[in-house]
Amino acid sequence: ALATATINPAKVYGLAKVTGSLAMGKLAELALIDGDPQKNIADLRQVELVMRDGKLMKASDLRAALGISGPPKRM
Repeated sequence: ALATATINPAKVYGLAKVTGSLAMGKLAELALIDGDPQKNIADLRQVELVMRDGKLMKASDLRAALGISGPPKRM
């Protein structure tokens, strides 16, 4: 299921050499999730940290910047 959102689209668009999987030299955007989305898809709402363009951001700071108060509720 994870490949459906990562390496498979990269292959379709001819970008698998630069993105779509974790490897040295590839572009990556990462999210640290509190839970296991493979067991419970709702866990994707439990983002703790995000890394983009080499910058680590706390999910709480991102929510505050967007005017969203508090963490998402567990389902």
